[in-house]
Amino acid sequence: MRRRVPRGKRSLKESGVSVVKKMAAREKNSNLSARPPRLQRAGEFAQARIRPRLPVQYGAVKNASPLLLIVSLELLLALLGASWMLLAKYPFLRQADPWRDTVYFLGGYLALLGLERAAETLAPSAFMQLDSLMRSVIAALREAGVSYNATLLLAAVSALGEEFWFRGAIQNFFAHAFSPSFGLASQALLFALAHPAPGKSGRLYMAWAFLAGLIFGALYLLSGSLIPGMLVHFLYNAKAFSEAYEEPGPQSRR
Repeated sequence: MRRRVPRGKRSLKESGVSVVKKMAAREKNSNLSARPPRLQRAGEFAQARIRPRLPVQYGAVKNASPLLLIVSLELLLALLGASWMLLAKYPFLRQADPWRDTVYFLGGYLALLGLERAAETLAPSAFMQLDSLMRSVIAALREAGVSYNATLLLAAVSALGEEFWFRGAIQNFFAHAFSPSFGLASQALLFALAHPAPGKSGRLYMAWAFLAGLIFGALYLLSGSLIPGMLVHFLYNAKAFSEAYEEPGPQSRR
């Protein structure tokens, strides 16, 4: 037979279990803020270590995503164009000649400046609209937190990507398939179509891009090197970005 527990001892045991349960429930349901300050600081430190670290100006990084997208696309163009040239054995530099490349570089840059001057003289209203459009784009980038140095990076990668793709790959492809003059004209046309803009300024910009594409293509055709065109392309883009970025003054350079 099972031994009976005296009534007094049973009630004492039950009361002890009840006290323990109440204490456990009270501790479980207690608020996190009721913890001692030392434990609170330890919990906050653990959460800070686990939580992913974001930049302080996360909004600026998020708003700068269009710039990152453009840079990524230009780098992709450069990779595709360089790979195409390598597989098809198109020449990047037929023969190293620093003096020749310097002469072509200066000639190409002066030709672009003359083209810009002609566009301003022949179509002043469209040119002003195009200039205003460029400045509004730069102003939007500046408000998004994009620095002046970042626009120079954009000028560099656009020169690399577009010269590798349009001159190095497209022009060589059509030149080998048809003729050098056809390759020159076709890449300039595709280059113009890749630079759209709205309104009357858009037509002027596409015409300017077509003629600029002819200049870049002629530099490659005459010199046999992509280097003069890349340098001219970068310098002209950097000049355009600099003029638009300096609108509020030199203090915009940060």
